[in-house]
Amino acid sequence: MKIQKKILYLFGTFVLSGVFFSFSHAASATTLTFNTPGTQSATAFNNSPIGGDPDCWYGIITDQPNSGGNTPNSSDVSVANDCPSSTPLFIAPQSSDPIPVTVGPSATPGKVWYVHIEEKYDNHDGFGVVASWKSDIQVVIPNNATGFNNGGNNCTINSFSPSPSSIASGQSATLSWATTNCTSASLSGGTFNGGTTVVTNGSASTQNLSSTTSYTLTATGASGSVNATTTVSVNSASACAIVSFYPTTTPVAPGSTGFLNFTSNGNCTSATLTGGIFNNTSTLRNATNLSAGTVNSNTNYTLTETDGTTTVSAVTSIAVTGTTCAITVNHSNGSGAYSYTLSGPSTYNGNNDGSVSLAAGTWTISSSATSVTPAGSQTCSNGGSITFTLNFGGSCAINTFAPSPNPVNTGNPTTLSWTTSGCSTASLSGGSFSGQAEPVNGSQVTPGLSINTTYTLTAINGNTVTSSVAVIVNQPPADPTPIAENTSLNPAVACGQIKLSWTAIANAASYNIYRSTTATPGAVWQNTSALTYTDTTSAGNAYNYWVQTVGTNGLVSGQSGTGSVSATPCQVNLNNSGKHIIQVNGQNATYSSACVSAAAGSNQIIKKGDVLKMSIEVCNTGTANANNVVVYDNMTLNGANLTFHNPPSVTFVGGTSPSYTQTGNNITFNLGTIAAGSRGVITFDADVTPPVGNNQGLLRLRNLANVTYTSTVVPAGATGCAGTSATIAQPCPLDTGYIVFYNGLKAPVIKEINP
Repeated sequence: MKIQKKILYLFGTFVLSGVFFSFSHAASATTLTFNTPGTQSATAFNNSPIGGDPDCWYGIITDQPNSGGNTPNSSDVSVANDCPSSTPLFIAPQSSDPIPVTVGPSATPGKVWYVHIEEKYDNHDGFGVVASWKSDIQVVIPNNATGFNNGGNNCTINSFSPSPSSIASGQSATLSWATTNCTSASLSGGTFNGGTTVVTNGSASTQNLSSTTSYTLTATGASGSVNATTTVSVNSASACAIVSFYPTTTPVAPGSTGFLNFTSNGNCTSATLTGGIFNNTSTLRNATNLSAGTVNSNTNYTLTETDGTTTVSAVTSIAVTGTTCAITVNHSNGSGAYSYTLSGPSTYNGNNDGSVSLAAGTWTISSSATSVTPAGSQTCSNGGSITFTLNFGGSCAINTFAPSPNPVNTGNPTTLSWTTSGCSTASLSGGSFSGQAEPVNGSQVTPGLSINTTYTLTAINGNTVTSSVAVIVNQPPADPTPIAENTSLNPAVACGQIKLSWTAIANAASYNIYRSTTATPGAVWQNTSALTYTDTTSAGNAYNYWVQTVGTNGLVSGQSGTGSVSATPCQVNLNNSGKHIIQVNGQNATYSSACVSAAAGSNQIIKKGDVLKMSIEVCNTGTANANNVVVYDNMTLNGANLTFHNPPSVTFVGGTSPSYTQTGNNITFNLGTIAAGSRGVITFDADVTPPVGNNQGLLRLRNLANVTYTSTVVPAGATGCAGTSATIAQPCPLDTGYIVFYNGLKAPVIKEINP
């Protein structure tokens, strides 16, 4: 019946004797994840489209979800084959049979493979019917998988742990980690929430914790990202804790007895004290008015308690009133072990070199020393200090030892002078002196010094005493780095000027500026405390500039040069000026101007008797003002075929106090000053008037105007439209060019030809 069921199902499509049919069915994919090499199995027969069990199956592996793509080496990924090489197929696997997939150590982490399963059926009687379908298995090898030969470069977290791992509430721990083949890392958890970037191998401190906190380290490399988590445990209230630690009274009088008080929470098993008379001394876990002994100076005390697992500490101090005098006792010669007594506002017994804070007042020292320097009795003011030097074994003393002058400028010497008493020999060391013998009272001149130098005088007579002095050498300031700019290099610099600038130099009082047309600086030209200087007198010359730092100690730096630079010349530039016909009989004409924006217009027909509106635009695109600007317009020049309209309807835009005068067919326009970057515009009316008796059908008209101007530029430059002046002999011409017009009843379209 099993076979018949399959045959009937297939006949629903089409079945003939001696012919087999096959079809495919896509089943739900099964994912096998291999974190290490090995074999895993999947079961997929229960998804058979026929509803029964197949007779056998075999697998095909590719790197694509369908049956296409590349196949792996059998040593990387393989699947067992259940079908024999010959028919009939009587193996008949069951739906629960496994499909084993094996991944070997030579497979590559990060790779995904797809196993395509084919199930085959046979009618067992030679009918030859075979059905097949696909059941895909997805094989995943993660980037962080281990045990694979190709995984040697995987990003790996080797360690991630806290120290200590268990703390008391309010304490912190240190997180430490190490990685391999990782390029970046971040921490999260606690105050690191959101991910804080850290080094791939390092450590970081947590905040003071009040509860157990977990932290995650994420490391990333070429193979992907990996994570590790660790936890810092915060001990519960049952752990050892110090509740209080304080002195009974503070401050106390010098020489008084101090008392300490402390309690714990009852969970501590032992305690120790450090500070003052205590030296890691075992003590009670709780104490009231515990004697701290005689207190002569401000003293800190540390209480440490533990329960064997948790150790906690606390600090307190006892201050002493009136301890504003610092007394230092040291010695020369003899052994380092000695005792002394200080007598004054109180009595203090001390041993060996050291310092103590006692009340202000007069103090006297007594000891077995042969002498005391500077004196055995000294007065110390409130907040002051005194020093007693006890001399054992001799009476030699250095009274004075000083350099003069001090400090000195670099390259200069100084004189070392000294006096002693009770000394038989003396020697000098430091700098160029190497312990050479010197008189017990004398002086020495050092060589010129370039760096700070310390000198030591040693005197002997049974005892040995020394004294050292430091000679400070003033160093010259650093060299500045000036730059020189003209208008071409920096548009903010005016034409005809040079701007010098430099960065600030430490310990500079001012700066010297040198200027020369040669490569030699010469004498100081200017001095300024500013960081810039503008030369307004450089027009027409190329100059070299130097800047020198003058230090607050009077020393000067080297002279730093800028090289040769010339000011950008100032000039008037009227090259964008022009003359145009802008209207014909009141209608806007088409024209183009580099000086003004032309109004919208159209091509106009010109014939005799028409009234033309002319425009003269004087545009100054230069760097200097054009003064005394005059425009001369003569309608009769060059056979213009024009006359001034009566009246000419002159208008002005721009200029300073513009005006005009007319004599016949000549008009002189005075525009005054056209500043750099500005313009003046003149408009007037003219009539088209060909010569009487001329019957020629086509004639041409032309209007030429000449502009003159002056400027204040020094030295004078070129003459003409671009320069420092324009004259009647060498003017700046403005020309409409030749315009064709019709001398008859019909008029052609306007046409411009070369003048």
